[in-house]
Amino acid sequence: MAFTQKLPEWNAPGVEPSESQKQTGFQPGMKPPAQWFNWHLNWSYLALKELQEKAVEKSYVDAELGTIQSDIQQLQEDVQNADIPDASLTVKGKVRLSNKTDGTSQTDAATEKAVNDARLAAATDATTKANAAETNAKNYANTNFRKPSELLRANLVKNSSATLGMQYWTSNGVRAWTPYMNQTVEGFFGVDTRTPITSSEYATLSSESIGVSPGSYYRLQAMFHTIDSDTDSAIYIEVVNAASPNNVLGQLVADVRTWWHRKSLAVLIPSGVTAVFVRLVAHKIPASMTVGFARIALIEGSEDLPYSQERDIRALYEQNELVKQSGVDAKNGIVGAINAKGGSASTSDPWATLSTKIGQIQTPKYATGTLRTTNVNSYPFIALNGNSVYGGEFVVTGLTFKPKVIIIYREPITSADGDNLVTSYTDKASFGGFTFVYTYRTNYRIDGTYAYVTANGFRFPNYSGGVDMTWHAWG
Repeated sequence: MAFTQKLPEWNAPGVEPSESQKQTGFQPGMKPPAQWFNWHLNWSYLALKELQEKAVEKSYVDAELGTIQSDIQQLQEDVQNADIPDASLTVKGKVRLSNKTDGTSQTDAATEKAVNDARLAAATDATTKANAAETNAKNYANTNFRKPSELLRANLVKNSSATLGMQYWTSNGVRAWTPYMNQTVEGFFGVDTRTPITSSEYATLSSESIGVSPGSYYRLQAMFHTIDSDTDSAIYIEVVNAASPNNVLGQLVADVRTWWHRKSLAVLIPSGVTAVFVRLVAHKIPASMTVGFARIALIEGSEDLPYSQERDIRALYEQNELVKQSGVDAKNGIVGAINAKGGSASTSDPWATLSTKIGQIQTPKYATGTLRTTNVNSYPFIALNGNSVYGGEFVVTGLTFKPKVIIIYREPITSADGDNLVTSYTDKASFGGFTFVYTYRTNYRIDGTYAYVTANGFRFPNYSGGVDMTWHAWG
């Protein structure tokens, strides 16, 4: 319905009073200017006009609201009666809200609370698992690994990886064992398989005896090479009671048909056992196949500690001491031999000095032979008294030394013929400034003309011409 009252139209704009005038208003006796009244009437007209143009009548509003409410009610009825399917993974539709975090429904929708609960549960579970994983890792590390400061126990096996050849190990003789070197394990013991090791044969290699503590655990470890073995081959290492070789205390078995691999075993030493040895065993091995044992260790305690070589170092020390002692023994023997030969040597002499003294030793020289004598009365030999006595000669040449002692005789020696008796000479016997040669009849000067001894022979008188005489000469 339209407004019925006519607007008080007034178009003269007039003049707006000042702000202070608006505050004080008209005072008694005051005559306001006409322009103020024009402004007031014009302002009132314009305000009423704006109100009629922009205002809505109540009846109109009520009618419009009624229509809207009717439409809303109809919409609600339509929604309630609508056939909206339940939502699924493939079809759009209505869903039901749920706070569950452990449900399996594929039609309910998770609320914000459910999502938050799931997040908190996942975070708690992740933290729990992370803590458990950290604990397990620490326990594994503490069980299987040791700090350097905790590695206080030595490997008790000498020459544990064949780096010292076959020293400290003994074969049972079924097959030969040989030390080898490679780039994987450095050194290892290999068994001779040029012919197969049969099902009735056990090739073994045993270490020297190792002292142990009864009632204690020891960790046996080694690396094996069995890639060339058969599935029924047997390759293993035993810890054996040294007092009873058939009493096996523990057996570390290798995996068959496998490249280099490490195995470990804790062995309890029974009461009463104070010494053991380690025995390598190869059984049922095909011909020409490599079976290797390396990095063998026996360490006191049940912990699986890393391989170490303390006894290898000890073995090197022992070998060095043996070499040193053999050198001392050899020097003592040489010094004793030099002194026994009339030399003068001491163990304090350097080897070069001993070598020189060995060269100075006079080694006795010897020669012997048979020679026919010349006719007698041919040469004027000079007796010790200076007289010339004619006789036959006995000449020997071609010696490699100057004789110091000479004996000449005819065999057999009898007292029936004085000429058969011994002729002798020594450079230690002298008379009147001359050395001499003794014969049965006369002693003769070694004058250097008729009777002489040279660097390669000698010439003496004789009285039995044309006979075979035996002679001996020593240098």
